[in-house]
Amino acid sequence: MVELDIAEVVLHRALRHVLDTTGEPVGPYRVSDRPGLACDVLVAHLTPLSCREAVRAVRVGLTRAVLCADRPDDLPRLLRLGTPWCAIPRRVLELAEQAAVLTSRQQAVVRAIGEGRRLHDEALALGVSEATLKRDLRRLRAQLGLPDRAAIVARARELGL
Repeated sequence: MVELDIAEVVLHRALRHVLDTTGEPVGPYRVSDRPGLACDVLVAHLTPLSCREAVRAVRVGLTRAVLCADRPDDLPRLLRLGTPWCAIPRRVLELAEQAAVLTSRQQAVVRAIGEGRRLHDEALALGVSEATLKRDLRRLRAQLGLPDRAAIVARARELGL
């Protein structure tokens, strides 16, 4: 029996279709798209942040294999993967390397500016002063090599934030 813990309805149906047409492997397996949960196969959406989280999940032993969300047909093969082995597609590794490493505070700043509020309102939402938020934004722009807040938001969307 394979337990599919997949939030996206279309992807869940695609994986269920693959399992139904190819025959489920023997044994209980868990397939999830949540990188913080233990599972046999982790489904990664092809964004740099999602891929980085998937690679981390394999490194810390939360999962044995990573499945690209656009390749549901690979699921039966990954479920049959032998115990000492792990599998990470090359595309996932390449995208994971593209993900800028942002601290949780930087991610909160990006989310706040992505909501399109005024700087004063963003600072209040984060519980910091406007000067602190301006400093954080300057550092973030320098780290990512981007000219303004709009570019930061666009890049964050590309990364999957």
